[in-house]
Amino acid sequence: MNSYLDDAALFALDHGPSWMRRLAIRRLARGAGGLTDATLTAALRHPDLGVRLVALEAVASHPRWQDLDLLRAALHDPHEAVRTAAARVLGQYRSVRVGRHLQTALGDPHPRVRAAAAHALGQIPTMRFSAVLEKALADEDSEVRACVARALGRVGRVEALVSLRVMAARDPVYRNRRIVRRAIEGVERRTTSKEQKKRQAMVELARALLDDLRSWEERERAKACLIRVGDESSIQVLEQALEDTNDVEVHFHIVDVLAKLSPCRQLQIVLIGCLRHISPPVRHRAIVALGIIGDKRAIYYLDEVIRGVGTYPWTEEDAGLASEAVQKIEERARKGYSLGLPAKAVR
Repeated sequence: MNSYLDDAALFALDHGPSWMRRLAIRRLARGAGGLTDATLTAALRHPDLGVRLVALEAVASHPRWQDLDLLRAALHDPHEAVRTAAARVLGQYRSVRVGRHLQTALGDPHPRVRAAAAHALGQIPTMRFSAVLEKALADEDSEVRACVARALGRVGRVEALVSLRVMAARDPVYRNRRIVRRAIEGVERRTTSKEQKKRQAMVELARALLDDLRSWEERERAKACLIRVGDESSIQVLEQALEDTNDVEVHFHIVDVLAKLSPCRQLQIVLIGCLRHISPPVRHRAIVALGIIGDKRAIYYLDEVIRGVGTYPWTEEDAGLASEAVQKIEERARKGYSLGLPAKAVR
């Protein structure tokens, strides 16, 4: 029975009306063996546009590597609908092997074909075609530019950010500007190193501490996260946060975070800089922290606090805490502990 139907489908492909030819291709594609190479070749070269499109549908449902040459030929079909469908089917292969053919399609005279080719290139998991996509951002058609931007968001290299930012600022279509901004975020997520991502996370947490519109709970969570995941790389971010606000309460929270980080040279330098802070709680927290993590070079600055009682901003309480901190540092020094800070690093 199936053989009889297949013979009827082949007869209809050669002699039937247009609707019957399309039905015949679908029938053959659903058969056990699918479309044979000869039948597919004949269908893709058939003068009937509908037959060629249905043949591409059949290929799309079961893409095979042996059909690549036929699809490449379809990219040069006289009708733009066939070229567009061929580009879309090639995108399903997600292979560098089809990339050079899709690059050619980016120069097609019809915008629908160019848009399909850009979308297909964005499906190939490689940055090899980023450069050609970047050039296509200057396409005269807005939909093509949108498809190119989306593709770059998926596979663009870091150099694509320059072209994308120019488009984000200059594209006359508001929708495209929104698409480009999302593409920029996509490229940044993919191309940013782990260290850069961590630093960005530290920056966001520090901003949460600085934001007086955040609830107390949100700021406490940000502080807890900074303490939990912070390391030497976060010290510079926190030091910058100290400079970005005059809020004494925020300064205390930042110094509190610093006090709980692992000892290092840069951390001691920042804490020493807080010894002259106008806020007693901030000074006190910095003094206590230096007693916990400081080395012998911190003693010079703590002694200055002790000797400076009565001069702005130091008080008896500052001096008492500084004396305790010096004792702790000297005790650790007797046990051989030191950060190994060069003297010039903290002067």
